[in-house]
Amino acid sequence: MSRNPALTRKRLIDAAAQEFSVHGLAGARVDRIATEAGVNKERIYHYFENKVGLFTAVLESRLAEVTDSHPITGFGEQAVLEYALGLAESRAQDPTLARLLHWEALELPTPVALKDRLAQTAGKVDALMVALPELDRTAATDLLFEILLVVNSTVVLTNVTATIYPDGRQGDVCRGMLAGVVRRYAG
Repeated sequence: MSRNPALTRKRLIDAAAQEFSVHGLAGARVDRIATEAGVNKERIYHYFENKVGLFTAVLESRLAEVTDSHPITGFGEQAVLEYALGLAESRAQDPTLARLLHWEALELPTPVALKDRLAQTAGKVDALMVALPELDRTAATDLLFEILLVVNSTVVLTNVTATIYPDGRQGDVCRGMLAGVVRRYAG
């Protein structure tokens, strides 16, 4: 059998993303991750040193994917709204990243991969300032925060939204909230 370290790492990261998403860092089990990935659990320690290292790699991977897959293109309110709605739709289809971010906030004292995340955030803020030239850096930063807050919280706090909106219109409410946030900053 030939060894493929890149494929092994990817399989571990994919399996770990699901395990961490469901169970958090403390509740995740390396045995389950290794079994799901189809590798010996020793590979986790070889590639990532420990469970926190694996969690960090998972979060870095998912953050890079979302940054690349959701660019802010075009100009004006509609371009920003399309970005926000695309992000919301993506998170609704796969809430893994939102759940990972919430687990990170609950279980780790500081954000992982902070330098990369600051650069990603600065890039999004810059793109918002291009799309809405009337925004200064502070306003663009606030807009990004509100978009991410609505998008991530809506898919993670499902019991809260189901209690507030028992009629099942959480998706409509999320889209409406995002439209209101974007309109407020663009106006």
